Amino acid sequence: MLILYSEGSGLGLGTSTNMIAMASYLAEFYQKKTLMLSLQFAWNSMESYVVGKRKKQCYEKLFAGIGLEGLRKLAKSGLLEKKSAEHCTFRCSEYLDLLPGYYPEQTARVLDEYQEVLPRLMEYLEEQYELVFCDVAMAPPEFCALVQKQADGMVRNLNQNVEAVKHYFARRDVKRGLPEYYVFGCYDHQSKYNLNNLRHIIRELNRGNSAAIPYCTEIRDACQDGELLSAISRSQERDASKSMRNFFGFLQDAAEGFLQFMERGGEAA
Repeated sequence: MLILYSEGSGLGLGTSTNMIAMASYLAEFYQKKTLMLSLQFAWNSMESYVVGKRKKQCYEKLFAGIGLEGLRKLAKSGLLEKKSAEHCTFRCSEYLDLLPGYYPEQTARVLDEYQEVLPRLMEYLEEQYELVFCDVAMAPPEFCALVQKQADGMVRNLNQNVEAVKHYFARRDVKRGLPEYYVFGCYDHQSKYNLNNLRHIIRELNRGNSAAIPYCTEIRDACQDGELLSAISRSQERDASKSMRNFFGFLQDAAEGFLQFMERGGEAA
């Protein structure tokens, strides 16, 4: 199952963080064989949240021969179907893998090759993983268009700005779009516009297709330290801080709600 993850109304909503959190939860607690990938490798991309911020040369050494670039080369050489995807992934835990993205300075010729082979790569990954979470928030539009044709669903990160959310739904083409599950990122549950009220104000939202994940300072610090996965694991422990336990509770509701949403075929309850 290929799931795209992107923004819907506003930036800076923790899209990559929330995707990693949801993927890690489903991998750990549901033992779903899960893959995370981004179609844009950048200095502040999800890779740095998992393995830490390093100099560009260190990333190139750490991810040499693997990632999307490794898969592209296997496809070009005709060896893709003869190899397991694990040859090109970074193992995070027993059920969770990371597929590093491509480097933005690659030539136009190489990027053209990606457009040609990307649908084949996504199909290949779906055959080997139960869940493939793909961060397309900062990906080139042409890449997004390609993977959207193959995706089974999309998670949209929204903010609590009512007018911005209404604007998003006003311009969204529901007939042509994928089934969408909505997550309010950097969520403030004390706001007048909490999730319950938003569901009453905006008719497209309901309990079956929406959830929230709050801002948590410790989680954001862990992103900068490259220790997001271990922080998520700690958030469920009894001695975790109140904000961490609160984060985990919302994460649990969001991940399980999303799974149920997809099991219903992308239909609200």
